Amino acid sequence: MRYLTIFIFTVTIYASNILNVNIKELKNKNSIEVLFHFDTPYNGSIVQKVDKEKIIIILKDAKIRKTWLKKIDTPFVYQIELVPKERDSELIIYTVEKAAVLAAKTSDGFGLKLMIKKLSPTTKTKKEKKKDSDIFLLIVGGVFSAALFILIVFMFSAKKTPKIKKKRINVENPKEKELNIRFEKSLDEHNKLALISFRGVNYLVIIGSTNILLGKYKQSDIENEEDFNKLVEESQSHIENIFSQKTDNEPLNEFDLYKEKASKEF
Repeated sequence: MRYLTIFIFTVTIYASNILNVNIKELKNKNSIEVLFHFDTPYNGSIVQKVDKEKIIIILKDAKIRKTWLKKIDTPFVYQIELVPKERDSELIIYTVEKAAVLAAKTSDGFGLKLMIKKLSPTTKTKKEKKKDSDIFLLIVGGVFSAALFILIVFMFSAKKTPKIKKKRINVENPKEKELNIRFEKSLDEHNKLALISFRGVNYLVIIGSTNILLGKYKQSDIENEEDFNKLVEESQSHIENIFSQKTDNEPLNEFDLYKEKASKEF
């Protein structure tokens, strides 16, 4: 019984020594393998701690003589360090992104493989997924409630708003405004000289006992009363000639005849 007790005690005292460590970077650079080789079958436990920008893997009852360091060329891990801690060893994984560590021993116990895998940004835990689902339902419920409230307010307002009586609006025919007497001047008690504007053209006419069209002018030719008076002076001899002689021209007896002539090209 004494020898048995000593044997069990000596087994628990002596830990496995780490002979070497190998690093294997996979081609996709999203995974890294860390391989440990021991002098005896490794039966210790493995504890993981996650700190800011690093993951600490504690290998219980696994000893290494001195610190071991390896630079890594991957987008999520840039350095791995193995540090001796009394009877244990700490594997420190320096990361810039979130990563997961999986451990597996060889069948004979002389080897240990740690697989370091980069976590996808879309990877979420069950709690995170449930939280996102609850937030989504909360948002949908809020939007539905707001829409229902707006609908109720709209229906209530529609009932309270008095009906507006429709009022008919008579719109003047713009063609009736096309004919406009811009300037006029009395020639005698029966006749007068007038400048009539129709569809952008000015017409100088004599209105009275004798209705005669004297000429057509552009709008820009006669813009004010001064231009009109100047036109009258220039037409004075022609007007006097009309009144002193009987003309063979057909008189304009109807006012609509002005519109017929005015519609012709200037």
